[in-house]
Amino acid sequence: MVASLLLSKQIPEIRLHTLEHELLLKKKPIPLRRSDSLNPDGFVSYTLTPPFGLPGEPVAFCFEIDNNANESETQVREKLEKYLYAATGTYQERFDVNTLTVAFCVPGNTKRVDELVKIAEKVLHQHKEYAPLFLFGSLDFTDLDPITVFTTPQWHTPFTTTLQTLIEKRA
Repeated sequence: MVASLLLSKQIPEIRLHTLEHELLLKKKPIPLRRSDSLNPDGFVSYTLTPPFGLPGEPVAFCFEIDNNANESETQVREKLEKYLYAATGTYQERFDVNTLTVAFCVPGNTKRVDELVKIAEKVLHQHKEYAPLFLFGSLDFTDLDPITVFTTPQWHTPFTTTLQTLIEKRA
């Protein structure tokens, strides 16, 4: 979350709008069906200006920190399915945004990133249109440079080998 805070200081065209830490998200999770809910590890939204977006364009991220296989495939599948449900409206209502990206951050383990992408492809097999919402990246948590984390193509998405950025600099 520190990199999220520092990004606006390093790139003023990406202005921090909202930041919610895991503790606040546990108190006010994303509501799902019945009594179920979704608790991201972090949420951040920004307001973009050129060259990163149209003036006032919003962008938002839920962050999931994957501590190298602490969660089983079943648990990851359930989390992905919850995000799919949240994408139908409860996410937008909870955060008052119309944009959704879920970034799974893995501390320095590219093999685990590959495993997570494969799990996501299984879950999204019938819902491939949602694949761009899910990004998976291996990060060095001891040296998180905000510009690298957000604007460098290092994020994997299901069903493609092209690396993505969280926020793309447009021409």
